[in-house]
Amino acid sequence: MTMVASGTIPVAAGLSSSSSIVVAVMEAVVALNSLNLSNKDFINWCGEGEWFVGSRGGAGDHGAMKCCESGKITHLKFKPFEVGESVKFLDKYAVVVANSMTKAKKSEGSKDKFNAKIASYEFAFMLIKRNFPDYNFLEFRDIAKVKPYSKIYKMLKSIPETITKEELLALIPEYSEKIEEIYSRYSTTGTYDIRGVALYGISECVRAERCIELLKNGNYEQLGEMMKVSHNGDRLGGLNITDNMLDKLIAKNDDIAYQSGKYDCSTEKIDYLCEVLNSLDGVLGSEIAGAGLGGCVVALVEKSKVNKIIDTINKEYYDKYGFEYSAYVYSASQGSVVLF
Repeated sequence: MTMVASGTIPVAAGLSSSSSIVVAVMEAVVALNSLNLSNKDFINWCGEGEWFVGSRGGAGDHGAMKCCESGKITHLKFKPFEVGESVKFLDKYAVVVANSMTKAKKSEGSKDKFNAKIASYEFAFMLIKRNFPDYNFLEFRDIAKVKPYSKIYKMLKSIPETITKEELLALIPEYSEKIEEIYSRYSTTGTYDIRGVALYGISECVRAERCIELLKNGNYEQLGEMMKVSHNGDRLGGLNITDNMLDKLIAKNDDIAYQSGKYDCSTEKIDYLCEVLNSLDGVLGSEIAGAGLGGCVVALVEKSKVNKIIDTINKEYYDKYGFEYSAYVYSASQGSVVLF
């Protein structure tokens, strides 16, 4: 087909501009060829299609674009794909998206850093499966279902804080073929912070499971607190997940939903923008959006105070760095469709 595309999503801002192109093209291909695709196949193929530009992410962004509902928050599940509950977003609150104006271009160096985080998940999962075969884990997210949480902390303590390719091959030679395959598709070398990334991912799974219940119960304050915890995991220079830290978590059986881990994919400007937002009256929580290394911050706020919040970050962030004002209120819309 001959195609012309246009859009208003800012490029390299962590708002899935690349995924939006994939979804739009897939909608056109399906419509023009009269294909009968389920939402499951549509979304999975979108996610796989984006691998061909070199970013080995999932299909969550594509699923959100296809399955979202106007004025609601929808819970999506993957492997296997399933559309969960949709909960009305209360009119008392609003979502502010503030563009940090720092770009994370996956076509440049940030792609390798992004892929290194995905590799860290895979390496950590290999080690945990090897160390705890009785659990028969099939997916990384299965670790988050283990109770009590002290058992998860013990699993994390069983793997190194950091690891190199050579150390990994020496520890789990039975995975050598898979490890080499991972290295063949990622332009990444050096040391991987597998323990910090693993704790971040496990705790994110737990937070995602709780999100819908918090929304159903109107507990937006707790949801905002979890956003802060999530961003602390993304924050630059986060805490190392040491044996001593894990021993304390094991002893207390601390709630893993409030553990940030160490994903380390933010920037100085984005960390500062979150600090400014979190200090303001009416902001329940804020965190980096998307894959990180630049892009936007999303904040959950009280709707009645949104104008003052935006005025303040205009002065304290955009004016400070000489950037164009780029913070707006957004709402959930209907999913992607074909218009004739």
